[in-house]
Order: sequence, then C-alpha cells, then structure tokens
Amino acid sequence: MDEPEALTRDQIDSMMRNDADRLDRAHRDLSAARSTFQRMTTGGSAEMEAAAIAEYEPALRARELDVIATVDSVERNTRQAISALDAGRQPVLSPEELSAASAAREFVKEDCATLPPAHLRDRMRAAVLAGDRSAMYLWQRYGGLRELTATGAPGEEAAIREIRTLLATMRQQLQDTRFDVPLTDARELLGRALDLGLDAGQPRRQREAEQAVTRMLGGPGVRIPGAAA
Repeated sequence: MDEPEALTRDQIDSMMRNDADRLDRAHRDLSAARSTFQRMTTGGSAEMEAAAIAEYEPALRARELDVIATVDSVERNTRQAISALDAGRQPVLSPEELSAASAAREFVKEDCATLPPAHLRDRMRAAVLAGDRSAMYLWQRYGGLRELTATGAPGEEAAIREIRTLLATMRQQLQDTRFDVPLTDARELLGRALDLGLDAGQPRRQREAEQAVTRMLGGPGVRIPGAAA
C-alpha cells in the first residue's frame, strides 16, 4: 500500500473514533434530557402536567433534533468510510505476481472468452487449488466478464454454477484482509447511528401525534393509549 492510501486509512480511523465519541455523547445527552422531562412532567394533575410539558418539551425536542443531526453526520461519514474500505479490499498483487499476470494476460483473456464452461471451470479450479494468485487474478477478472448461458450440453449447468462459486472464491482469496476489521467496525458504527436516530425520532413523532389528538379533542392531559412520555 502506498503512502496516500495509508494516509486515507489514518483519516478514516480518526474519523471513526471521533464519530463513535460523538454518538456516545449524543446518547448520554438524550438520556439526560428524557430523564429531566419525565421527572418534571409527571406526578401532578392533568393541568399541571400540561403546563410542565409546555415548559420542558421545547428543550427535549431541541435535544432530539441535535441528536438526529449528529446521527445524519455520522451516517454520511461512515458510509463514505465503508465505501473507501471496501474499495481497499480489491485484489492486491505483489510485483512478482503482477509480472506473471501480465505475461499470461492475453492467453487467459482468450480462454475466458472461448472455452466451453466445463473447460473454463477446470482451469479456474486448478488455479484455486494451486493457490496461484496471479492466475486467480486473471481468471476472476476476465472470467467474470463473460455471460455464461447453458446450451443444453451435458453437465453444462453444473459447470456454470461452479464457475460462479469459483469466481467468488478467487475474489475472496485475493482481497486485502487488512481492511476486514475496520470495515466491520465501520458497519457496526453505522448500525449504532441508525439505531440512535430511530430512538431520537420516534418519541418526538409520538408526542406530535398525541398533541394533535389533544388539540382535536380540545383539552389538556389527553393521552394516546400506550404512548411514551
């Protein structure tokens, strides 16, 4: 990996650490705001509760909107990180492997375009069994470009199914596994962000629906059955 790619990886790591901290702070702030709202708006008469809600709800709503804005920012960053990390897992060959692949490229390209499926499968299978990275690189690159359709020859459909499996196997074996852990971390961070966004948005929408019913019925203290505070 050259230096610009290493710098990009460092930037991604730094961004993910920062965004994880932002999510933690947003979750703590939201929990504190909800606790305050719950404490200050329960335990009195319907009129007192309605007055307390009118006083404390704006602060809770503002906090929820802040959390949603944080989640949106983290989601954008994390999706960009996932895209960059996934691209980094593309096949990586050593200089020696690249040289071998260059020498065999035209032969493999022609075979991928012309060999019957059963023969193509056998060549791909041999490369996988031998662990020949330069050959696997060529077979998965050019073999993946060919549209294979069965013509009715015996065993042809099974050969085509195995070719698709071999293509996936070769791509997996050629991937740069150094990106696997940060890619998993980025996907987990994205899941946390989406969960927090749903958590911040749903109670607000519930309260808005409750208030609409209250206005429609013309009185304070009306509650939708099962509504969260």
